[in-house]
Amino acid sequence: MGFSAAESEGSRGTSGGALGRPAGRWAMGVARAASRVSWAGGIYAWASVCPVGGGSLISEALAVMETLRKLCAGPDLAMRPVVLHWFLRDAADRELCEALVGSADWCRPAVCHFSVQPPLEGAHMAVEAWWVGGGDISVRRVSGWSVETAHAGLRWLHVAGLEGAEASAPVEQQTRHLFGQLAGELALADLEVTDLMRTWIQVPEILGTEGRGSRYLAMNRGRAAAFEGVWPGRGRLSGDATAIRFPYPASTGIGAGPGGPVRLAAVALKGADGALERLALENPRQVPAYRYTAADGWPQPLFSRGMAVRGLGGLWVWVSGTASIVGEKVAHPGDVQAQAEETFDNIAALLDGENFARHGWPGVSAGLMDMVCARVYVKDAGMGEICRAVCERRLPPCPTVYVQADICRPELLVEVEGLVFRRLSGPEGT
Repeated sequence: MGFSAAESEGSRGTSGGALGRPAGRWAMGVARAASRVSWAGGIYAWASVCPVGGGSLISEALAVMETLRKLCAGPDLAMRPVVLHWFLRDAADRELCEALVGSADWCRPAVCHFSVQPPLEGAHMAVEAWWVGGGDISVRRVSGWSVETAHAGLRWLHVAGLEGAEASAPVEQQTRHLFGQLAGELALADLEVTDLMRTWIQVPEILGTEGRGSRYLAMNRGRAAAFEGVWPGRGRLSGDATAIRFPYPASTGIGAGPGGPVRLAAVALKGADGALERLALENPRQVPAYRYTAADGWPQPLFSRGMAVRGLGGLWVWVSGTASIVGEKVAHPGDVQAQAEETFDNIAALLDGENFARHGWPGVSAGLMDMVCARVYVKDAGMGEICRAVCERRLPPCPTVYVQADICRPELLVEVEGLVFRRLSGPEGT
């Protein structure tokens, strides 16, 4: 199985169906996709794995773990897992999944992140896995919540599994606590907030109310307070109306199943002096989120539409959770297919060369076909087939996880995020 050369640009391998079921009531397969890229002497790989065809919790979990193990021990290159993102149908399924990971030597030193976001395939779980390998790359566990990989003067930090101290606490309080934890993880790895590329924030019942607004707005208030409290000056806009004092990381703030705490995961990257350039990207079709019209004292969402890094012959772009928003208004209410198309139009505009030039990086561009992994959040599982058809037409065959989750506005039906890599040459790739 493994990350073969044929999968270096992304391919899908499937046993059983995708959103459908294979023939036979008791048949169970595993839908998987894998991709990998080489950069700066290291190999980076991703996979999505989801059982299809129906099965018990234990049979599905064992099938997922065996598939991941085989991918990890490929015929041409052994890879080391760094983070496993688990998307669960039920919070109670976590205990078994954690036990299986803890007993698998090949999983070490990976960290795990669990969210209650049911796979659209109807399975108990789906997994998005990140691996590294090749060259002199080193992998070490920094803490119970973070793993560092290092090579060629580069240091990546993957943070996962951070949870609000008490699920019953206000979302704003939980969010502030989580960003305080994140600051601690960065400090343990001798990294700064300016090395932060991306965050994921999962908010149970995100459309529910808290105080005078939604739980999503409460999360935004907590994030703004955390940026200001942990990293002074970064929780508000600067006096210059055309700039921000801090390039906010890419982010996804998304719904999760009821009852649990707010959860946070993140990725940071630091290069040797001068090796990497970083750029916070905004979208020409959208108002920057941190410039949204403020409502009744609630702060704007402090994130960038994308975070780009170039250097050592490559371009990375972390694409924030993107939906059918034009300007700052929802486009195509009630039409999931039109929203999905608009979402991809937005991502394409973000990655277009004209947008990079507008941000001061002329000669740099990327596109949807450069996506190496993606996540698709669908409000109603019954809309999954429509969304998947659009995604498979507009995305490359990269690892893609499809889950059910509420999105930050009631009118939004689908949200897409992803990671882009493109090889650069000449001055743009230095």
